[in-house]
Amino acid sequence: MILLHRGISYFVTAPIYYANSGPHLGHLYSSLIADAAHRWFKLKNPHQLTLFSSGTDEHGSKVENAALKAEKNVDVYCSEISSAYRELFSKFGIETTYFIRTVEARHHQSVQQCWEVLRKNNFIYKGKYSGWYCSADECFYNESDLCDDETKSCKITTTGHTVEWVVEENYLFKLSEFLPEIQHWLQTSGMSDDVIQPSQYLPFVINQLKQLSDVSISRDRQRLSWGIPVPDDCSQTIYVWFDALVNYLTVAGYPGQLCRWPPDCHIIGKDILKFHAILWPAMLLAANFPLPKQIFCHGHWLSDGVKMSKSLGNVVDPTLEAQKLTCEGLRYFLLRQGVPTSDGNYSTPLAISVLNDELANSIGNLINRTTSSRVLRGDRFTDFDDSVVNGPSIRQGIVGQQYDKMQFSNGINSIVTVVKKANAFVQHFSPWHLAKDKNANSLLDTVLHLAHQTLRTCGILLKPVVPNIADEMLNRLSVSSDESNYSDCAKAASKSRYFSGKPLNHQKDLILFPRISRFLENCQLSINREMMQDAFHSCSASCMELIVGELVNDVENNASTWNIGLGELTKLGMRQCYELGQMLGKRYIEQYPLFKSSILNEIYIRSSDTNRTLMSAASVMAGFVASDSYGNHGNYTLPNFVRSPAGWNPLPIHTVDYGTDNLLNMRYHWNKTANLFRKNFIEYDRFIKENPDNGAKLAYVANKSGFNNTLVKNMWILADVVKIEKEGSAEDWHSDQHKLPNWVTDEIYDWIQHTFKHWCKLVYQPDLLIQITAGDLIFEIVDRIHQKQLSMKQSQNTNSWIERIKFYSYSGHDINLLFLLYILGQYDNAATVEYEGYASCIVFEAWLTEENEIEIKVFLRRGPNSTEFQPIQVVGCPPIPSGCPLATFENRTRKFFPKPNKVDVDCCSSAMLPLTDRKLCALSMGDHFHYLWTSVAFDVSRS
Repeated sequence: MILLHRGISYFVTAPIYYANSGPHLGHLYSSLIADAAHRWFKLKNPHQLTLFSSGTDEHGSKVENAALKAEKNVDVYCSEISSAYRELFSKFGIETTYFIRTVEARHHQSVQQCWEVLRKNNFIYKGKYSGWYCSADECFYNESDLCDDETKSCKITTTGHTVEWVVEENYLFKLSEFLPEIQHWLQTSGMSDDVIQPSQYLPFVINQLKQLSDVSISRDRQRLSWGIPVPDDCSQTIYVWFDALVNYLTVAGYPGQLCRWPPDCHIIGKDILKFHAILWPAMLLAANFPLPKQIFCHGHWLSDGVKMSKSLGNVVDPTLEAQKLTCEGLRYFLLRQGVPTSDGNYSTPLAISVLNDELANSIGNLINRTTSSRVLRGDRFTDFDDSVVNGPSIRQGIVGQQYDKMQFSNGINSIVTVVKKANAFVQHFSPWHLAKDKNANSLLDTVLHLAHQTLRTCGILLKPVVPNIADEMLNRLSVSSDESNYSDCAKAASKSRYFSGKPLNHQKDLILFPRISRFLENCQLSINREMMQDAFHSCSASCMELIVGELVNDVENNASTWNIGLGELTKLGMRQCYELGQMLGKRYIEQYPLFKSSILNEIYIRSSDTNRTLMSAASVMAGFVASDSYGNHGNYTLPNFVRSPAGWNPLPIHTVDYGTDNLLNMRYHWNKTANLFRKNFIEYDRFIKENPDNGAKLAYVANKSGFNNTLVKNMWILADVVKIEKEGSAEDWHSDQHKLPNWVTDEIYDWIQHTFKHWCKLVYQPDLLIQITAGDLIFEIVDRIHQKQLSMKQSQNTNSWIERIKFYSYSGHDINLLFLLYILGQYDNAATVEYEGYASCIVFEAWLTEENEIEIKVFLRRGPNSTEFQPIQVVGCPPIPSGCPLATFENRTRKFFPKPNKVDVDCCSSAMLPLTDRKLCALSMGDHFHYLWTSVAFDVSRS
């Protein structure tokens, strides 16, 4: 006999989620369906009490092992995981009336009481049980569930998890006695459509019934200690599924008086259907409880067509997605796109498209166009004349029927269809034009009234789906909570003037749902950003020797190949690069977080194999993923340097040998450019001869510095060294080892710097030198964006790694950055070239337009004292803030792409060169991009 007390009119449950890990998108989806069903019932029955339960399932060996792996006490671990689910529910407006934890004392009492009832009714017995046991799933499997291949007979067909044959003594439940009754319950005419929904899942359950017999419902406590002990037998632990299923009784009040039974609906994912449709009904029958009225089952969510897996790093974290889409936006998308009869495909670009089209453009546009001061003759609902025009109307009954079946996607589709018709209706009559015509007042009022009524009805019907957005809509129309129940929809649909003359809550610039930028950095597996970091100017001796040999870079190019000495990064230089990294982290990571499980696959850092560029890359990345910019987004493990600055965790740096790096080492093309340099040196010598004083100072400095006849060629070295030693801080370099020579007077110092600027003007401006030095780099940047675009349109093994990359960072010389700016049209040929300064950075951002085309935006951080990235107006491109279409950007930079050279062709075809070097050589000639990607992908595999 079941004792019930009056009051609860509706009882819906979401699953209790296993506490071996935090929440993911599938957990959120199950809970959203249950929450929407709960809200829908309350919308129809605002004065009736309801029970909506969910929670966390916290027992079992997987939970215990997860706590052990996290190096936490299992109680503490479970509390943290349970809190994560509570926080998820709170963020997404999932309003459970009972959140249960299976570690609660009340639940322990409920489980043990249920056990005793089943044992008293002679449905539990002790015996030996043998079968294929999967520790990953904590359950036994039938022979038919295993792989057919004999070599894989110890794996489950559906999951690939391994199983082992187990024979042990434990308690068994007489499931076999209830199988006929359960089958009758499921297949009785007129009942099957109600019990298992959607009905397509029913055949699976019937097939499972034919394969089952009595089941083990306890485990040896030595094998499973974290769980509820069997009453009067401390050697056994109650099976976690027996424990978990009883939660539905616990929340209803068991073992005391029940507030409502049976549940109106269990909402579950298809992976746990067998337990809810077979084991759970059998337990209830054995304990003399009525069976659930309905079990609603839904499919899973895939990530870009692939099953979500921690090992693949594609598990979607709903909290991170909400940072891009908002919580209401993600609610809407999952309920809008989720079809219970099949698996859903989650794609951030698709979500952005749906939200922009339906929430921002359709609904948001309609409410703004019809409630703005441009069209309203007052801040009140207008009257209407139904003889003037017939407007759009929504048949709320159709939406209600779909909601009753929990087919929320179909219901939302009906709403969106009507909203789009309403927008077309408004566009046709153009109330902003009617408002200017005094003779059109009646028509204007009618058009607005019909639009407002449509919005009001849609707002009410959206309350189960996006409650906050729906409230914003209704608030804009001054609809009180007492007038926003389902029964009030009829008032909006009728021809009565119930709302005519009522005040509108007119607000300026209401944005119901802000459009989401289709910035590729928003998109999972569709992110592309190029970063070019200047890493040159701080050249004095430094604390570099403390870290040499510990930097994580390619094994083949280890510390023994680095040029130690001249050009080492100073403490000041490291700090400036670290601050640059923090700026980048603040600009990007806080908005578009990396996936903590695959961070090493989402950033690719490229550097010449020389100390200052390596240390610059490490310093920038240390700031990029510093705790204050990324640490709040989750735990991750990165290499830690024993003697590096506190808190630094730089990412692995992929290097190319300094002598063969065609992208970042300007002297890679030295043989090609020798004649060009000689020509410019001749011009430089002419400059010296024009002023005898220059010649005298040149001879004096050449002799004092030791460069002698090579001073002209090495003027950049001398200028940098004396600048560091004259203007640098003693605490940033070893002043006892690097003192400014006495012969460098103020006059000589000024002459060196002036002469160096003139040297730069002569050497660094010609188009050919720009092409040779920076052409490879701009070619790679443009080509990789093409590859990124391709990877978004099709899935190919050859570019799958590109899909995962979000940030591609170069650490090169200031000359690389200087020449990129020249290519972008930032310097006039006649102007003296000025370096932007150490720790400068160019960022190339790829944006996706409404037409699914790529646009490029370029930003520059000018030197170590700059606190912002300034947009660059690329010559030949649309004015900022507009982006530059990729085709336009490519066409205007194409002339700088590397060209084939007869000598180099012979060199590259030589069998003496390693294959990867031949590919890089081919790239420098402008060969097909296949070479580039093969080479870079090879670097990735080595790391």
